[in-house]
Amino acid sequence: MLKVPGYDQLVEFGALTSFAYPLEDGDGEIIVATTRPETMLGDTAIAVHPDDDRYKHLHGKFAVHPFNGRKIPIVCDGVLVDPAFGTGAVKVRFCGSSIFLTFFHLCKYIESIDLM
Repeated sequence: MLKVPGYDQLVEFGALTSFAYPLEDGDGEIIVATTRPETMLGDTAIAVHPDDDRYKHLHGKFAVHPFNGRKIPIVCDGVLVDPAFGTGAVKVRFCGSSIFLTFFHLCKYIESIDLM
């Protein structure tokens, strides 16, 4: 918890926030945990560990972005995803994650903020 100028309350940084992406087929949801929920508009995939039994039924399926309805692939990575950390499901955004490079061919470039 840190003091931030202009705020009366202390602010917590680096805290894990969990939120759900509904599954494309309407059969449930996948919950991701992140320290950067503000980047979710640029999410291009959700990665899970291939040996994580909680997500085996989701391999190769799609989630739906809750704000804009965009389809997001659920991909597997046995090296970069730690099933014991957070929910075991990691949101992936363009150039914001080394996982993205592995799945570049599956992911679509999303311009979340146009600065020009």
